Amino acid sequence: MHPQRAFTLIELLVVIAVIAVLAALLFPVFSRARDRGRQAACVSNEKQIGLAAALYTEDYDEIYPLGHSPAADPLTRYDDGGYEMHLIDLLRPYVKNRRVEGVWRCLTDPSEPVEQAGGVKDLRTSYSVNAWFEYGASLAQVEQPSSKIYLHESTDDDHFHWWEMGHPGKTYPILPISDIPPGKLKEQVALKRHSEGASYLYADWHVKWSRFPPLWGVTRETNAFWP
Repeated sequence: MHPQRAFTLIELLVVIAVIAVLAALLFPVFSRARDRGRQAACVSNEKQIGLAAALYTEDYDEIYPLGHSPAADPLTRYDDGGYEMHLIDLLRPYVKNRRVEGVWRCLTDPSEPVEQAGGVKDLRTSYSVNAWFEYGASLAQVEQPSSKIYLHESTDDDHFHWWEMGHPGKTYPILPISDIPPGKLKEQVALKRHSEGASYLYADWHVKWSRFPPLWGVTRETNAFWP
């Protein structure tokens, strides 16, 4: 009767080493695949928001959804006890999700729950509307909608007040990115949520991934946030 042959310690170590090498090679591949999947889901979110906003403009005389409504506007009413009706609330007839779920949350958004009105902790929306559009802008006012940002991925705010980037009021010249106070831009924009950039919904309702610097300019023509 022949004795059973067992693996030697060296053989076991070789097997473990091979498995470790394969895992090291495959983990980045799986990680990138997961990130691409989340990025695709984020693009889908923004496309659905864009479709809802497009339907809204058809119902309201080609006016982009208002957020800061003029006092005489019939859409003016309070949301959460003291603020003009929000973009998310205006689009609720077209998008049934709450502001912290579904199309309003990116899977890659790392933000933690924050205290909302009434002391309730809840997540923020993952997207900010370009506040320029919230003062009653019409489709006809935007000369190049395919190159102007309507909505983007955000970090801490649901309105992108880009005119606060280092200078008072809504005046020019816009500061170069290098001159914006440290941390100011990161307070409002998710600069690198997907790889080295993020997804942007344009005013003609298409969605595109981009790095932020090419979108920022020092004139009205070169800045993607000033129509």
